[in-house]
Amino acid sequence: MAKQIGKSVKRPGIGGTIAKIAFGVIVLGVSGSDPGESDPVAFLTMCLAIGLALIAWGVLPWLAWHREEKARRQETERKRAEAARLRAEKKTAEENKLRVCPNCGATGRGLSCEYCGSVLP
Repeated sequence: MAKQIGKSVKRPGIGGTIAKIAFGVIVLGVSGSDPGESDPVAFLTMCLAIGLALIAWGVLPWLAWHREEKARRQETERKRAEAARLRAEKKTAEENKLRVCPNCGATGRGLSCEYCGSVLP
């Protein structure tokens, strides 16, 4: 199935989903009864088709919604991990920058002076 661009799947209603599945189960239950004067194979086939279609109509929107929610959560987690990685790289770059100590005048890298221990700007 192709990925939908710019379109999100909204969460299906619980009441409608329950109704669709319930009617599908009822139709499947009726498929085992006596069809009367009609053809039993046609009656069974039609009941199975309608019942399974109703159940699928109730379940498939939930599956699509869950699939999209999972993809959205993974994308959010990926963005958070990328932001954390960028912050760590920036912090490492700041720590490795050559600095001059305001107290003793020594040059060094890191957050504090190696000689006098004061905080480097």
